[in-house]
Amino acid sequence: MSYAIFRIEKIKSKEEIADRGDHNHRIIPVPNADQQVNNKILKGSSNAADDWQARIDELGITKLRKNGVLAYEVLMTFSHDQK
Repeated sequence: MSYAIFRIEKIKSKEEIADRGDHNHRIIPVPNADQQVNNKILKGSSNAADDWQARIDELGITKLRKNGVLAYEVLMTFSHDQK
């Protein structure tokens, strides 16, 4: 049986942006991930926190809400079963 997953999660801190970036780019050990597969970077670099800060600076944003959403993590995946 085929399946697809589409997940969106809110990220509310700069530390969480850095942690998720490190996890997604396999900078930290991810024991449940296939080490033979490399995630593709569609935009930016392997440092999500620096990319985020550069974009905030580019937009001229100087004040952020303390309880605001800073970013969204989007996951799209599907099964390899193609019948």
